[in-house]
Amino acid sequence: MKKTFNNETMNLFTLSHFFTKTTLTILAVLLLYCNTSSGIVITEIMPKPVSGGEWLELHNETNSNVNLKNWSLFDAVDNGGIVSEIDIILTPGNFLIISKDSETVNLLNLEPSVQVIIPPSWTPMNNDGDHLTLLNANNIIVDEIEYSSEACRVAGRSWERIDYHRSGLESNNWGTCADLRGHTAGQTEQSYGCNTRH
Repeated sequence: MKKTFNNETMNLFTLSHFFTKTTLTILAVLLLYCNTSSGIVITEIMPKPVSGGEWLELHNETNSNVNLKNWSLFDAVDNGGIVSEIDIILTPGNFLIISKDSETVNLLNLEPSVQVIIPPSWTPMNNDGDHLTLLNANNIIVDEIEYSSEACRVAGRSWERIDYHRSGLESNNWGTCADLRGHTAGQTEQSYGCNTRH
């Protein structure tokens, strides 16, 4: 038997088809956006150094080069600013250190392959806890972390992110570095808990 459709049925079918395609397109764009914008993560911080200044570490979790020009970093009360005013390319799988000054970089004794940024200005990390937000050149949040005074309990030891794929806002996703040097800046392994960096 031949099926027939009136105009109202056809219009509803057309609208349903249109919205389904539109929804799928939006979801695809959102997934692509999430994969490219949240792939740079804050993996290690030194909020209470014994010698030198404060620093933090970024890791590129994506499969693409990421230009950090005009990216910015802010604390809980919006103190902060531009991280780099020039092109700085963080390649896939690699680490980068944002440091208060060159003296601190020298004390870290980094591998030659580890990139370093010394921002035009530095906002101190609070020892009683803070919230750090990393934004890209379009002022879109790329990553954010939160730590309590526990991160500063042992001076000279960094605070390490355990699992890069979990939120930096989860307090149980961080721990004190157990490495003898007090940090694992720029390295592909960590020394806290049983998880490994990847």
